[in-house]
Amino acid sequence: MASLSKAFVVALLIGSIAVSLVAPAAVASPTSPRIAKAVPITLYGSQSNGWGFDLNSISQPGPPIAVTTGDVITFTLFAADSQTHNLVIDLNSNLLEDTGEPHSNTFSSPTTPITFQYTANVTGTLLYICGIHGGALMRGALTVSAPTAPPTDNTLLIVAGVVVVVVIVGAGAAMAMRRKKPKQPPNP
Repeated sequence: MASLSKAFVVALLIGSIAVSLVAPAAVASPTSPRIAKAVPITLYGSQSNGWGFDLNSISQPGPPIAVTTGDVITFTLFAADSQTHNLVIDLNSNLLEDTGEPHSNTFSSPTTPITFQYTANVTGTLLYICGIHGGALMRGALTVSAPTAPPTDNTLLIVAGVVVVVVIVGAGAAMAMRRKKPKQPPNP
């Protein structure tokens, strides 16, 4: 019986060592960084009606835009009312264009667009506004979400678990076979 418990303890120790060697590698396995997406957005601006994705959807507030941190938004901008506008990413949501806030060049054509590129590097709910007419007349929500974590790879942990089970089953089988071994008759 003492040899049975010693063999079981040895099997548990071997299994524990296997898991302790493999588990840190599984937890620290490198994950690839999220690749930023290119997000094309077409907006039509109107001083009296706000923003829209097309001429028929202009509203105040304008349509919500949702991206993930790191995404690169390329705005294609038209002036539906032929007035001069510019698109501002209102980082502090004060409905005004402040120094340092990303903004497009001015545009005033309903048929010839300009483009403006913005890398979404501030997480949260921001506003996009017209810097000329202000956010009270022309605004929309820009939601920038943090990226979700990629799934972890548990392959090494699964392999370690299988090794532990095999070692324990093998030790148990060896102990069972040792018990069933017939005793040799004494020599005369």
